[in-house]
Amino acid sequence: MAHRRAGSPNRVVRCVASAGAVTRLFERKGQIIIEHAAADEDTLMELALEAGAEDFKAEDEGYEVLTAPEDFEAVHQAIETKEIAMETAEITQLPEMTAPVSSEAEMEKVHKLVDLLEDHDDVQSVYTNAEMA
Repeated sequence: MAHRRAGSPNRVVRCVASAGAVTRLFERKGQIIIEHAAADEDTLMELALEAGAEDFKAEDEGYEVLTAPEDFEAVHQAIETKEIAMETAEITQLPEMTAPVSSEAEMEKVHKLVDLLEDHDDVQSVYTNAEMA
């Protein structure tokens, strides 16, 4: 999914799909990623959930805190106040379901497409549901 910037009314826009065609495949969420070394799991989970987080996941790469967009700032501030370093903290579009990509060559194509879209002047943000199988 790509969000484009508002542009000149005279600009010609070519669409691959109609506006909103894939938005049902994504959900707008606050997402905070924290490395394992930055915080104790139980302490971070309690802090995040008490501040209004919807979900907390301990993944191999680190911790993931998910919030409703309207609760993001309160959760972000609670973590920041405890001086816990965050890798990323943003409101984003998360896929409802992922599409497995079975080979490195196919994933390379997906990355190339995403890079091309991100480099386009009219594209504000790009989201993908591709997942390496």
